[in-house]
Amino acid sequence: MNKTFSISFLCFALLSGRSNSLAQITSPNGRELFNSVMSLSDGMYDSGTHVMRVTHPGSYAGAPQSRETGYYAFGLLLRDGPGDRSKAEACLNTILGMQYTDPSKKWYGTFKVVSTEPAPGFSAGQGYDPNWREFVGVTLEMILLEFPDRISGSMRDRLLKAVDMAAVGEQKDGRLIPNYTNPALLYGSLWDFSAAQHHDAADAARASAWMDSVYGIFKARDAFQEFNSPTYYGVDLLGVTLWRQYGSSPHIRSMGADMEAKLWTQIASSYSPDLRNIAGPYDRAYGMDMTNYICLMGVWLRTILPADKAPLPALNPANTYIGDALGTPLIVTLKPEIPADALAELQRPTQPHMMKQQITSKRLATSWIGKDVLFGAEATDPATKVDANSQFRPITVHWKTSTGTVGWIDVSQGEIGAATASSTGITAQNSGDLTFTVSAQGLSNSNFSGQQWRLPGLDLEVSTDGTFAGAKAQGTNFLVTYNNVHHFTMTKH
Repeated sequence: MNKTFSISFLCFALLSGRSNSLAQITSPNGRELFNSVMSLSDGMYDSGTHVMRVTHPGSYAGAPQSRETGYYAFGLLLRDGPGDRSKAEACLNTILGMQYTDPSKKWYGTFKVVSTEPAPGFSAGQGYDPNWREFVGVTLEMILLEFPDRISGSMRDRLLKAVDMAAVGEQKDGRLIPNYTNPALLYGSLWDFSAAQHHDAADAARASAWMDSVYGIFKARDAFQEFNSPTYYGVDLLGVTLWRQYGSSPHIRSMGADMEAKLWTQIASSYSPDLRNIAGPYDRAYGMDMTNYICLMGVWLRTILPADKAPLPALNPANTYIGDALGTPLIVTLKPEIPADALAELQRPTQPHMMKQQITSKRLATSWIGKDVLFGAEATDPATKVDANSQFRPITVHWKTSTGTVGWIDVSQGEIGAATASSTGITAQNSGDLTFTVSAQGLSNSNFSGQQWRLPGLDLEVSTDGTFAGAKAQGTNFLVTYNNVHHFTMTKH
């Protein structure tokens, strides 16, 4: 793409300019969450530097953040109260100053995660995150589409230039593949938008071909290969909804609508309204109990469900992953289109059932969604190693404890191959030692023996060829280890 950026008229004339307003947030739950998030964001905004300072896991805690500042700018333009437009423009000016603009560099077009980010190294993760092209870029895209009349002409020019750099930078980088689901979806929207605004038919065709590739992988099994992630399914929903709502052609909008409907149907089928959790297994998860940590699926569901029914903890600046909740303004603007059956399933008491999903030819997920217990397992060939830092959760259990809270189990060390969930429990093959993390209120060593786990609200019988190595406390959780395990079965008693 070779573009000229003196395009105030082009940008203003071609952008759709939906003039969104708070009145268009028709969901009472969405409106309530939006107001809460904006009130929280107002308190986290640094008026001196025009950025959001967000509690972030690791070394970025309290540092000025680009993605979350973009969310706030979008929310300000949507709220459109006194002073909100000028504050949003100041935020956007700061974000644009955080973009890498040297086209000779591999990180061209992405944004600093935080303004204090160290100078990039050659590889992704060495001082920069290439996915910020998409995570920040689609927010700028949505601002241009929804609020072109609420920002200055010069800012419109600069935002479109930033989107173009993000799209071109991703193409030059060449690192993204269509089955890396969440950034692949966002990139498709970003690239399609950029090509459409410049009436570049050749570039639009290339963008559409990319989107066809992403959609084709999904359609092979009607599932994303980045399967069942409470965080990244939230990003996937953002991506497919962007396709459905803003796609430049009927074909793109149709692909987005199809993926959106099927994804919501799968989410609804795996969700337990009684336990307020999505049953595993999870390809990527940052936590195990959605009522106790913030994930994007919890945010989407809170826009549909009242607070006491939604899997979203109370929001405060100290929450881990509070930045995900700050994306609420984008979500309430996009307005999900959920199939009627799926919406009903999200809202009614759990009807016990099995789920089975072939992800690829060598990956199969099974789940049992019961009234008081959820079992999840993923079979992989070859076996997959898991350790304490893994986001992959091939074996999961959730249950309602005797105090009414949610208890959970996952694998923190093992090499899991064939694993299957059923209405009675989980059977798995493993190579080497196998350690489970068990979380529930009131646990002690006396809850565990080699053949029986007597947990608050759940009794499990264990059968294995491994040797019980004991249970030890780790904070409020327990680590339960078996040595030299090849076969393992846990059965609800």
